[in-house]
Amino acid sequence: MEKISMEVNLNNLVKNALKVKEISKRDLIAVVKSNAYGFGVEAVVKALKKAQVNYFAVLNLLEAKALINLGISENILLLNSIDQTDYSEIEKHKNIVLSVNSISDAFLLKRIIKSNQRIHIQIDTGMMRLGAKSKEEFELIKETLLSNPNIEIEGVYTHFCSLESVTKQLDLFKSYIKNQEYKMIHCAASSTIDKANFGNFVRVGLALYGAMDGMDNIVCVKTKPLIINTLEKGKTVGYLEAYETSEKEKIAVLPIGYANGFFQSFQNLEVSVLDKKYNIVGRICMNHIFVKVDDSITLDSEFVLISDKNSIPKIAMKHNLSPYEICTGLNMEKTYKW
Repeated sequence: MEKISMEVNLNNLVKNALKVKEISKRDLIAVVKSNAYGFGVEAVVKALKKAQVNYFAVLNLLEAKALINLGISENILLLNSIDQTDYSEIEKHKNIVLSVNSISDAFLLKRIIKSNQRIHIQIDTGMMRLGAKSKEEFELIKETLLSNPNIEIEGVYTHFCSLESVTKQLDLFKSYIKNQEYKMIHCAASSTIDKANFGNFVRVGLALYGAMDGMDNIVCVKTKPLIINTLEKGKTVGYLEAYETSEKEKIAVLPIGYANGFFQSFQNLEVSVLDKKYNIVGRICMNHIFVKVDDSITLDSEFVLISDKNSIPKIAMKHNLSPYEICTGLNMEKTYKW
């Protein structure tokens, strides 16, 4: 049996949620879309409830139904717009909250909503993705929605496209809502918790999963070798003969590769056994990586690839990757601990 272990620390996840609340001094909408960034939505949501999180954000109705099927009765915000065919299912679940991302969304919801429904309007302040693109559109969206007495505009939000333009985008966001009162205003995400001190909620994903500096790491990935090859000087290793032994060397073959989220750009990633570091050599394969080792390594040696010391933020910075890519790319069986 292949020897790969991905352990998710739920205690640190809860600590991160509490830390976000403490830093931001605001309530938390926990972003758990895309299977909680790959960490397993069932375990993550149940753990976050222990941090008194009662508002979750998902991508679409399919993800919302997955939470409801787990018995989640807390608020669930859909970030994407809905289709008309979704409404009969949404109407059954009053904990589902809808996003309106355009005037066409507003016209649709005005027409189809027949019972009480909470809505959040998204304002596009620079992402050029979803949301009202002008103040005129925003006002028309509000007017259209409020013409249906079953619709409650519970909140407004935006999503910042870059740290460099946060101030400009925040000023634009404020100019849309002016002095209008909403139960929920959220614009700060993980990278802007302490930079966008506006609104009464923060909408955070990455920080919860320990994938940015200052947060507790929640993931540890370990594996053991499938085989250890002893190669003479001048032997090449892996695809494209990318590595050639300079002397007699031992090369451990680990059962993990880019199919598991260890990209080819991780070429120079260091892995460790009992705090001793070893280098990956050759090209990373779909299901295998090569590591140059010494005589102390056996088939029972446990290699640590991601840990507190070699965390996702550190790997992302070293390899010029987004921590989002690393989180969502990790593809292996998970275990959970407290």
